[in-house]
Amino acid sequence: LSPVCLGSLRRAASINAEYMAAEKREGCDVTLYDFDNVSYKVLIAKDSNVMNVKLNAPYWKTLKDQGAEEAAKEIFGDNLANVTDEGPELAVDLDNVEDPQAMAEKIGLIRSLTLGGAWRKMCREIRDDKPGKPLAFRLREDTKVFLVPKKNRMVTVFALDFAVKSDRIISETILTEFAAIRKKDRSAAVQSGPLIGWMKTPPDEIKGLDTSDCKGILGYLTIVMTSKHFENDEKMQNSIDNVLGFRSFLLYHLKCAKAFFHATMRARVKTLLLTLNRAKPGSGKTKTKKKGFGK
Repeated sequence: LSPVCLGSLRRAASINAEYMAAEKREGCDVTLYDFDNVSYKVLIAKDSNVMNVKLNAPYWKTLKDQGAEEAAKEIFGDNLANVTDEGPELAVDLDNVEDPQAMAEKIGLIRSLTLGGAWRKMCREIRDDKPGKPLAFRLREDTKVFLVPKKNRMVTVFALDFAVKSDRIISETILTEFAAIRKKDRSAAVQSGPLIGWMKTPPDEIKGLDTSDCKGILGYLTIVMTSKHFENDEKMQNSIDNVLGFRSFLLYHLKCAKAFFHATMRARVKTLLLTLNRAKPGSGKTKTKKKGFGK
């Protein structure tokens, strides 16, 4: 979940804590938009005690029976009102929420908690020495994700592409460095992270899976979580959050890089213009006003 959208969801849920104590209650109808074509609908009818939150994700239908619906039921319990092919729907009775802040945090993480259910299911199966079958789904038009459970490790492969040529060049540079950082940085923080691989051809982990719709793409990023990354539910959820949000993480750094390049170019052009202006003949002389005789 993007920091802006996560903050908005948390703020909306926090406002509801104030709403519960208010004498006069007003209605609320807000739609929030996230990365990867994901959106959220927050609705509170006027004079109602129930807050409805609906997650809408294009790829929910694929993940629904692969652990996503199961995760939604496990995490939100009685607050889960319905599950459609578009996403889960919550109905929270605001007068009966014991810890509004904790509920706000949980609602703010609804995307990773529910859509990450496919990773959660596979990681638990690996912990039980019963790795399941691979799964593939399209995260967005230019990104396909492969989940491949192995013994003692969980492999996620992103088949990535970008429509704009400059985005492809910058992203490839970022991803190449991202994959190579483990060899350059020997610090404990980097070495304890997941294994990262970047290549132009399909990696061995997804051989035998359908990659016919990935021809001509930028490349394949492989993220390998070992058993230590999901040895308990807390570490597992943290790892899933990072993997599920990787495409947004990459897009963020892509936009930051382009903004830096533009700022650098503008500063360079400004310096060149100053140099050209100083090079003009007579630009260093000051004009003096001639006075008439006797004046």
